[in-house]
Amino acid sequence: MRAAICDDRAEDARLVAQYVRAWAESRGGSAALEIFPSAEAFLFAYDEDKDFDLLLLDVEMGGMDGVTMARRVRAENASVQIVFITGYTDYIAEGYDVAALHYLVKPVREEKLFEVLVTAEEMMRAEDLPGFFRIPADNRDLNYDNYFSKGNPEFGKIEQYTSHNTHRLDVEEMKQLLLKLKLFGGTC
Repeated sequence: MRAAICDDRAEDARLVAQYVRAWAESRGGSAALEIFPSAEAFLFAYDEDKDFDLLLLDVEMGGMDGVTMARRVRAENASVQIVFITGYTDYIAEGYDVAALHYLVKPVREEKLFEVLVTAEEMMRAEDLPGFFRIPADNRDLNYDNYFSKGNPEFGKIEQYTSHNTHRLDVEEMKQLLLKLKLFGGTC
């Protein structure tokens, strides 16, 4: 995993780097880390090399803030995982604008960062699985190969997932739902 830590407080950046290295070692791997003291410094380096898997960003920094920086990165890179690490909770809603993976409040707890890193790793791995399609707005994975494979009637059913329930629709129910949505401005 290649990660960038962007924080204008050197001691906070070093602590996050220490936690990321400990996490990688605990999983038998390593993490290539680069620390940047400002959003501008990161963007300068990013212009030359965009191959980052994970961005760990402070929000409030002198100069450009982390959310503005994340918007610039996200405009051209939908797959990089973004985690905001900050002492301010005022910007949580703005994290949704850039499809941030998580928002951690300082002081960062090692075990919480470990959980987020596991999720980031899973999201990065999901990008490489054949037959998966990532929906950028909320990063849900849908395995279309399973849904539309021929020959197995179980795969002819489409699952609709929400945060509150799971409701299975068969092909006929899905057609009815799509027709209903078309009546209300949806497209089929």
